Amino acid sequence: MDELSEAFENILEKIEFKKHQQFAEFLPKLIHVSNDSSKSTYAMYNNMVFKLDEFFKGMPNFQNEFGKDKKYLAGTHVLRAITDELGFELDDEELFIIYHLRDLGKFRKREKDLHDELKSLWTQPQYKEFALGDQDFSHAIKNLMRAKFIDYRRGNLHIKPSLIVRFKNRY
Repeated sequence: MDELSEAFENILEKIEFKKHQQFAEFLPKLIHVSNDSSKSTYAMYNNMVFKLDEFFKGMPNFQNEFGKDKKYLAGTHVLRAITDELGFELDDEELFIIYHLRDLGKFRKREKDLHDELKSLWTQPQYKEFALGDQDFSHAIKNLMRAKFIDYRRGNLHIKPSLIVRFKNRY
């Protein structure tokens, strides 16, 4: 079994959706091995691509799995399974921020405006667990930048359409 199919199995084990088969068919659109021709034959790592833009496009088919008023919980749940398997160390609050940015597209957003939007969401009872204070929010944004989910410059942030992850080969 190659590392890609093993990663898919591990992600599917963590997903608690009724549409399990549909999600299994959705995963290969999101994650694949990069066909980077410059990779040498003795390299220790494959370049995996996680297409965040494809994730956001396909997620509406699954986001109501936990209830119509809990779509952020479904998005955070899936991002948790995927990011854990790909080796990212992100908190649920940070995954919540990523999922909130799904409609941002190619536009940039100011950190303060994003925080104000999220504050109004965090007042809803189902999302209170994701609330962050001002300093924690800034730290979360910088952590997302270090993980390469967002570009962050001069107070503006922009979500990246895809991420390249180095994945260790298992010989």
